[in-house]
Amino acid sequence: MANKPYKSASNERNELFALLKEASFTYRKEVLDEGKLYELYAKDFLNGHYYSDHRDAAGKNGHRKNIGILRGLLMKRKDLVEQFFSNVLFAPNLMNELLCLFNTTKASSGLKKGLDKPRPETNLPSLSLGSFLNDNQLSLIAHCANEAQLFTTLVDVGILRSLLEGKLHQPLKSANNRLVAFFFDRLCHHRLILGRWEHLLEQAGSILGPKDGRPLKHGQYSSALSLAKSNPNSMQEVISQCIQTVKEMTERSTTDTK
Repeated sequence: MANKPYKSASNERNELFALLKEASFTYRKEVLDEGKLYELYAKDFLNGHYYSDHRDAAGKNGHRKNIGILRGLLMKRKDLVEQFFSNVLFAPNLMNELLCLFNTTKASSGLKKGLDKPRPETNLPSLSLGSFLNDNQLSLIAHCANEAQLFTTLVDVGILRSLLEGKLHQPLKSANNRLVAFFFDRLCHHRLILGRWEHLLEQAGSILGPKDGRPLKHGQYSSALSLAKSNPNSMQEVISQCIQTVKEMTERSTTDTK
């Protein structure tokens, strides 16, 4: 029986979402968890999806267009891959945001006006999360972390700065993995830290688990974040509002210096 014709643009978009979701899963598994070189991951994934099952011209053209988008993203926008593919909950709304940035920005310029883009990772210590916040902004975030009781001990500006720079002399112990993961996810969402924060925190051994006292791993952060987003609570709203305020502070600071 012949394959059904490729009828609508929605089919093309659904296939693009499926490709991006699979690419994000493969990125987390091969690059973040197994340490595969990014360039090999990108080439292998593209080579593994070169052909499609479509028999009609419209379907073949749709697949070719989607592979072109994927090739441009994987080969030229590693910054967006790191930002979006690190999220275990890759959903259609994330795809829309990803494609918007892919279509309207360049890797060298980042987001429009560059208000909240972290410094290039190549200029940072290997375990730094890429934060460029000042003491006033860090003070507000530290207050938020203490109010939310993220850790078993209180944090101040100095401790928080060391945490974000991957230079803690003594690891912090998580009091609530879900809130800790949500806290860093919000910082990442507003481009206040790098998209690879889970991987970098694991490498630095910055945060210990509440039960076994061992450094939290990338997969534990991802799982905790997934649970946090599927079961939101009032404290997450407090964290969101606090970090939104810090984001606005960075924008005002940038505007004032122009």
